[in-house]
Amino acid sequence: MAQFSITTGFFNANDWRGSVIAGGGFFEFTDGALQCVMLIDDFVSVRVIRRTALELFDATVDNAVRADPLLKLVINGSYGDNQTVAGSLTRLFGSGPIAPEQQEIIGRVVQSGVNVTGTSRPRRAFFAFDHTQRTQAPVCFYGVGDPPTSADAALGGLGPLLINGSKFDDRDAWYASLNAFAPQTGRIGIASSTANGLILVFAQPQGTRPGTTVDQFRDKLSDAAFDNAVLLDGSDSVMLTLNGVRRIAQGSFKNRVTSIGLGFFYEAGSGLPHA
Repeated sequence: MAQFSITTGFFNANDWRGSVIAGGGFFEFTDGALQCVMLIDDFVSVRVIRRTALELFDATVDNAVRADPLLKLVINGSYGDNQTVAGSLTRLFGSGPIAPEQQEIIGRVVQSGVNVTGTSRPRRAFFAFDHTQRTQAPVCFYGVGDPPTSADAALGGLGPLLINGSKFDDRDAWYASLNAFAPQTGRIGIASSTANGLILVFAQPQGTRPGTTVDQFRDKLSDAAFDNAVLLDGSDSVMLTLNGVRRIAQGSFKNRVTSIGLGFFYEAGSGLPHA
């Protein structure tokens, strides 16, 4: 795995295109404790990975990867309200999967142009992917409010870091609540450099020391020429699977309860070689 830093003065989004292309559109690297995958948006499609069966989330992910060799990267997705999980004894002492409908999904989830689950969070951020935008960049877009139902894949209720070049801070209540957690808290997010057509998936495992604050993530990404960035569900919910290998695994309870993730697929029409 390559070792890089995306700090000010080193990173330039234009420098990454050759490396990403050589990596078949999915280029893995680390930045300290951060595990990252850089993608070119023209070379990927994004779809919701949704657990509907009574199985652990990692089983849903592994089944999806086995079913489609073009599925290269899977991460966890929506925030969930653990207080809605039925039965405290089941949560504390159980070991098996918890039915997806037992946890409220925070933020709308759009799959193939249909709102499939989740509650409205109009004051939080969204991430959306729409392949029909491929001829009129960007294919990934971000905003505040519920995601558009026209998208191929979209998640609402997310944590805003950067939206269309604007930095969020503690004046936003949702940002402030995320920023209040310790730097060691697990984080996972998606960022885009619109001008360069780049997507960055970045993840910090739970318990990383010294860790990175939300402010530091925001500033680092802004300094590295990203104009949009959002946080997905963090703590020990963080999960990243690349090429069928679990780079970061969820905590036991989160694996039992998580039902929404995002899958990044190699775009077969891109002309890139792939593994």
